[in-house]
Amino acid sequence: MRYYRYLIALGFACMLLFTSFIFMKMGSDAAAPPALGKTGMGANLSSFNLRFPNSIGEFEFESLERKNDFESYRLSTTRCSSEFKRLFHEIERAVAHRNKIGHVNESEIDLEWKPEGAVRAMIYNQKLYVLESKASDVFIVSRVLSTLHQIDRAVATSPEPLPNIEFSFVVSDIPDVEHHDHTIWSLTRLAIDEKMWLMPDFGYWSWPLELVGNYEKIRTEMKVNEVEWEEKVPKVLWRGTSKTNKLRGALIRVSQGKGWANIHEVKWKNRTDVVAGSAALSMVDHLATNFSYTLNGEATLAVGSTFSIVNP
Repeated sequence: MRYYRYLIALGFACMLLFTSFIFMKMGSDAAAPPALGKTGMGANLSSFNLRFPNSIGEFEFESLERKNDFESYRLSTTRCSSEFKRLFHEIERAVAHRNKIGHVNESEIDLEWKPEGAVRAMIYNQKLYVLESKASDVFIVSRVLSTLHQIDRAVATSPEPLPNIEFSFVVSDIPDVEHHDHTIWSLTRLAIDEKMWLMPDFGYWSWPLELVGNYEKIRTEMKVNEVEWEEKVPKVLWRGTSKTNKLRGALIRVSQGKGWANIHEVKWKNRTDVVAGSAALSMVDHLATNFSYTLNGEATLAVGSTFSIVNP
């Protein structure tokens, strides 16, 4: 488990590469349009240049060469498949579905149906291009840029040439029940969304809020600030907004005034700031307690605490 949690960022790069290869085979290959606007995804938000010591989360590389391969995201598709054997289930599911219904056509990746939070893009001659962008809200823009950076890094670091493909993705993390019949890369899907291809979460690249930061920076800070179990505060910790999940509001209500709880709602003021008095904590501050609570059916296993997980 420690092996997987440390290498999750690299695994996501592998996932994007596999998606590119397979998506092309499903029929999304396209010629370059007459006027491409190349998106230069540089290093401003990148965590690519950060380096780790040989031992992170009690995982050691067998050799310097292996360490460099992983830290520079240079794994081939064969090695990605070998190192992350359980990562590609959703891609395999999407491929099986496309084999049943036929190849992807141009109308399926059209964005006319989506007013906000979507991008149509192309990988052409090993470069990433944005063909159409629907992102005006500041929160949506942040997600779009993080996703594009992540894709661009996967393309730029691939040791193998990628096929020319055209695709669309959305950045909402709430399933769109009314528009499930679209072939699109998405952060989430319902069981009926068989045409959707799940892609890595934008949060593993970076957040504009200093309290969060990018994944690799957080991992480094956790290693430096982690304390023994006996030194942690024996309470349950949770932070978040209540409006995205009805279970969150219930958790806040039942925990108020309880001695075992360190549970508070965080209210956002704008893209980079939270409302004063929200009791917001940095990710590293989550190390302070013995117990953490999550209502998303998943856990951040990098934190040395016991998790109570609710699968809504």
